[in-house]
Amino acid sequence: MNLMIIEDEVRVANGIAFNIDWEKHDIAVVGISNNGKEALEIIPKWEPDIIILDIHMPEMDGLQLAKSIRNEYKSLPKIIILSGHDDFYFAQTAIELGVCQYLLKPAGDEEIRRAVLSASEEIKLEWKEQNNLAKLKKKWAENLPQLQELFFQKWIFGKYSEYETLRRSEEFMLNISHYTKYTIATVAMDPLHGDDSTFHPEEDVSLLTFSLKCIAQECLESEKCKVISNLNESIIICFLDNKEQSEAAVLHHVNKQITKLLATVKECLGVSASAGIGGIVNEINKVHQSYEKAQAALKERLMYGGDIVIPQQTTYENELNFTTLDNVEKQIEIALETRNLDASLELMDPFFTEGLEASNQLDMIREKMMYVQSFFIKYIQKQQWSITEVFGEEWSDFNAWTTIDTAEELKQWLYQLMKKMLKYTDKKRDCKRHQLVNEALMIIEKNMDQEITLNQVSQSLFVNASYLSRLFKKEMEVSFSRYVLVRKMERAKQLLAQGKKVYFTAGVLGYKDVSYFSKVFRKHWGITPGEMKENLMDQHI
Repeated sequence: MNLMIIEDEVRVANGIAFNIDWEKHDIAVVGISNNGKEALEIIPKWEPDIIILDIHMPEMDGLQLAKSIRNEYKSLPKIIILSGHDDFYFAQTAIELGVCQYLLKPAGDEEIRRAVLSASEEIKLEWKEQNNLAKLKKKWAENLPQLQELFFQKWIFGKYSEYETLRRSEEFMLNISHYTKYTIATVAMDPLHGDDSTFHPEEDVSLLTFSLKCIAQECLESEKCKVISNLNESIIICFLDNKEQSEAAVLHHVNKQITKLLATVKECLGVSASAGIGGIVNEINKVHQSYEKAQAALKERLMYGGDIVIPQQTTYENELNFTTLDNVEKQIEIALETRNLDASLELMDPFFTEGLEASNQLDMIREKMMYVQSFFIKYIQKQQWSITEVFGEEWSDFNAWTTIDTAEELKQWLYQLMKKMLKYTDKKRDCKRHQLVNEALMIIEKNMDQEITLNQVSQSLFVNASYLSRLFKKEMEVSFSRYVLVRKMERAKQLLAQGKKVYFTAGVLGYKDVSYFSKVFRKHWGITPGEMKENLMDQHI
């Protein structure tokens, strides 16, 4: 919440700004003005939520300013009048202008603090009321396509129970229960030369996949076909059918539509794509099986070449479950982001034990290792790091999978890699934090002759004020405002020790009011600036 103080008495304005711990209440003092006309010009820049406003000021009085604010700005701040006049006309005019509180001078710090916090609570209530049903409905309509796509993804990936699938499909106005046959196809752009050795540049893959989805939506999507994004640079097409026709006829139709799509993609983009078709399922809660078979079928293009539509293949007992691999990648990423290694490894237990009990499964373990290692490489590159930078002297551990021959060793290897990556991530974040705080410290030192606020410094660093406040306190073990005060008081002591006059010292440290500076100095050091100067000079003698 942003607070602006408009008061022509400098001592009063500074007292309100610095004697009350506004940070404790998540309130930032974004500006102080001593002139009504000047304040009217800078209000749009600071965007205050609450204004403390004096009535009698030069060039434009407080009531005129309040009226101008009401007339000129769409976003109306809460205004608290601070006046030395107990006048009925002033109070009546203030009420007509929508002023929320009218305080008489000399108002104490506690009275002002309560008035500001009361205004803050009113603003929060108004924000809640603004989220009325009409706006929520509008927001719902705007986000419905994304919500529908998210539903299809989770349904196809097997994340919902049958009951939840039916409930959510009705909620998102899809009503998939009207259909009796469900077929999944996955489509992806081919490597440049038809094998797995030469891929499109990484920056082109996202654009090509996006173009592929757009073409598929234009060619195929209707109330009986849904095109959605996949997690691995491919798209998913869900065919829905409620006609009483044979499965052979449905598959023929799907094959025909996908073949037409691939031809259109090649004509429009000049490069080829391939597709896998997962077969028909007749139950809502088994759609994920069609998806798994479509994913497995698509991977067969490495054997047959690109620009091809591949129907579901026979499932062999020892083949890798690619859905499980996709889930493992997801769990690794979640573990790295949340730092919850143990929980993620527990969720990945099926991956470690599935089909690996027999002693002749060594090749399968090694193959799974290659998939996991490739994910780590992609993740590290995505962060713009290097593998040697992350693992350092322990680089050999990254390739230790070549000696692994049991599921338990695989689990330990993966756990150690994730721990090392987390350690490196923390190190990078710590460096970034120190750098931000150091920059804030340099700004403070360079601007000791000015009023220094958290809001001003955060804007200079292009970061959120609340974030900088918490980061600063964590790193420096003192609040931002307290640090600034201490630095100014230490600098004041140095200047007085050099024989500088009190009024000079106050000006150098950004205090326009010498008496206010003396008050702050005495509160900090326990003696007045004059007494401090005299003591320091005696010590030198």
